[in-house]
Amino acid sequence: MVKFETTETTVICSKINNKDDTIIVFFDFLKLYYLIFTMSEIGDIIKKIASQVDTVTTFAAIVTDNEIKEVDGKKEYAVTVRKLANVGQEYDNLQTELDSSYKSDSVNTKDNDKSNIDPTRKSNFKIEYKNVRLKSTINDINQGLIIIPKLGSWVLVSVIDNISSKLFISQFSEIDSILVKIDKSLKPNASNDNEEPEYFEVDFNANTFDMKFGDLFETHINKEQFNIKFLQPKENDENSPQKILSEVNYVKDNLYITFLDDDEKPRATVHADQENLNVSFLENEEETLATKLNKEKVTIEVADGCTAVIEKDKASITTNGGTEEISIDKNTGVTLKSGSNINIDASGSVTISGSSVNIN
Repeated sequence: MVKFETTETTVICSKINNKDDTIIVFFDFLKLYYLIFTMSEIGDIIKKIASQVDTVTTFAAIVTDNEIKEVDGKKEYAVTVRKLANVGQEYDNLQTELDSSYKSDSVNTKDNDKSNIDPTRKSNFKIEYKNVRLKSTINDINQGLIIIPKLGSWVLVSVIDNISSKLFISQFSEIDSILVKIDKSLKPNASNDNEEPEYFEVDFNANTFDMKFGDLFETHINKEQFNIKFLQPKENDENSPQKILSEVNYVKDNLYITFLDDDEKPRATVHADQENLNVSFLENEEETLATKLNKEKVTIEVADGCTAVIEKDKASITTNGGTEEISIDKNTGVTLKSGSNINIDASGSVTISGSSVNIN
């Protein structure tokens, strides 16, 4: 064995058998000696590097404002968050500040009532960051995926390019709503005059669901109703109001379908429930023809005209407010009723027969 002794350490190597082995062991010893000699400086190097990193890349925070605001007609997809020095009581105080009805699970406060917060305690943990991004750009058009966190929920906030003023939400614990918008990009050589830009947009939360497909239709759904509007595509003027061509609305076992004219006035309507089906045609919002169906009968009414009623065992057609009537009854036969004249005009013979014929 060969033993090397220095002031720093003792190195024991295996037996050296030849000259080449001697050189290898010698250089390994030099490397080890250099490492040991410089070890005392590594701590200083780490401290120096750490002192240069003055921005935490990701930290946990609470959402204190999730309202999407508009600036110059554009929505700013950003929120305000608050960083807590520690969780515990500060979290409970913050939740109470956001919602006066909040009750903590902890028992160290009398009756768990924390509606009164010490203002001095608030100032100790109120480290707020505004304009924390929900997407890559704050005030761009609402494209892509936008997740809006729930007020008072935990989020992870990350820093962009180590600039503390540029922050974005990287993870969510609770979600208030989600917005998804996908644009169909125009072909590079396509003319804007010949090809309409298309997009698909979905905006939903726990209570409502809204969907748009370009300028063609839009849908709104909540726990009480389902609504679809079919739209007339916009012309060259993007600021022109969108006209509704037809609308479908379902509300608590009632289905409504409306067809509109160029002035968005109804020209035909359909109403159906579990018992009835009504179809109407209108002109200048005045009903011109109405059809009513249920399990008992079918009624067709023409404005200022005839009314036809068909039931299981009989049918009738009336006009002039009921003064003129033709009725067919399973039990009583055929009845002709007129307030003026009854004319029979035939190119052939007319035969009236029966067990008895009464002419008054």
